[in-house]
Amino acid sequence: MKKQHVLTAMLLFVFALFWAFPAQAATEERYKTDSEWQTGTVTVTDTQTGKDLAVLYLRTLKINPDLVVDGDTIYFDAYRSEGYDKTYNYLYSYKISEKKYTLLKELPSGYYGYDVSAKYNGSLYITGWNPSDNNRTYRYTIKSGKLTKITDAAYVMRYKHYIVLDPTKTYGSWNTFPVYMYNSKSGKVKTAAKKCVAYTMKSGKLYMAEMKTSGNVYPGNTQVKYKITRYTIKSGKKKTLKKTVKAYMIRKITSKYIYHVKENYPNTTYYRTKISSGKRKTISEAEFREAVGY
Repeated sequence: MKKQHVLTAMLLFVFALFWAFPAQAATEERYKTDSEWQTGTVTVTDTQTGKDLAVLYLRTLKINPDLVVDGDTIYFDAYRSEGYDKTYNYLYSYKISEKKYTLLKELPSGYYGYDVSAKYNGSLYITGWNPSDNNRTYRYTIKSGKLTKITDAAYVMRYKHYIVLDPTKTYGSWNTFPVYMYNSKSGKVKTAAKKCVAYTMKSGKLYMAEMKTSGNVYPGNTQVKYKITRYTIKSGKKKTLKKTVKAYMIRKITSKYIYHVKENYPNTTYYRTKISSGKRKTISEAEFREAVGY
């Protein structure tokens, strides 16, 4: 890959991150990580006790701070790069009490890094990512060392033994994306939505805003049509809550409301629309940001 192409891809990636809202960080909320790029160390801290659990360091590899802490063990991705388009990734575990590193698996190439997103029922869920949002999630079975591809999407969150995935790992976007549901018991993947722009989970149900308007339309300053649906995770049944809702760029959906924004530079207008009635209300920027979370 030529240098200028990589630079363009990285800029697009950073721009996407600015607008995206991660549904779930890979590192659990109880733990935080602090990367020191000059020394190459990653410090893992327990926020409940305020104590540092470990200072991770591998002499020839860089460590991805999106990791999982499971009792006395930390699981993480370490990598090394050669040039602009060659990155080698390795799945490691670290035993805190013994201060011992163990190489578990060399991960498939073609990705800039892997997020170790979760550990559930003896398996790790890890997502390979690159600036083009070409994500792929794998299931690594700790006991057998088997690595299984789930789908070309990022791990977002879990409900019981069901895993929610989407290619962009966002809660609000002007680009549509599919939402997938992975059953970790059966190994099957179902498509919950094909043209989603925002979704949230509550009580085992996904509430989704799906694009109805066709064509290359930018909803930042033009009203478009959306369909509001509810997907029951356990049964796989889907119900339309509102056949058509006109809105601008949706930034968040809850079980009751959608929050959207009209961008007409230099003016921006913020709205909250009730799903059941379709009634729209203009709200302040502060109220909008508090609801959306940015």
